[in-house]
Amino acid sequence: MGIIDVIAKGTISNSVSRVAFGVQFITVKANVVEANRTLTTVLPDQYRMKITDEQDFIFQINRPHMSSKVGNITMNFLTKWSMERLQVVSMEIPVGGAPIPTPGGTSFAPHDVKVKDFIAASVRFDNNNVPTISLTSGQQSSLLLEGLTAVEAAQRKIGLNIEGF
Repeated sequence: MGIIDVIAKGTISNSVSRVAFGVQFITVKANVVEANRTLTTVLPDQYRMKITDEQDFIFQINRPHMSSKVGNITMNFLTKWSMERLQVVSMEIPVGGAPIPTPGGTSFAPHDVKVKDFIAASVRFDNNNVPTISLTSGQQSSLLLEGLTAVEAAQRKIGLNIEGF
């Protein structure tokens, strides 16, 4: 059973005043130029700008409008295009989770920690309602479903066409 269905059954309290549905799609690229080139292909024409080797690029648009599912509720439909620098840190932890004492006083020997850097083009959707009076469980699930449906349409509209979404 999906989370939205569980919420519809009243699992969450009715004291909720805001719900949000967010999803982020990324693709790892070899460098900043490739990440920016990828981003420009999915920026709508009216916002498309020339970017090449700029770093830490972020562009965000909010298209708020009244909810089609719940009366008198304004929904925010945010889309953010960005070049992300990601870092994956992995470490070996012994069975039982006890740290390994080292002569330098650190918890892990230097060879136990591995860091890998990535550059990625990212598109994030954050659909949420403007805070309001308490939402019933039915309203919460309706707004979340509206957010999910909007993400599905938006990612196809800008050309992401994520299979299975």
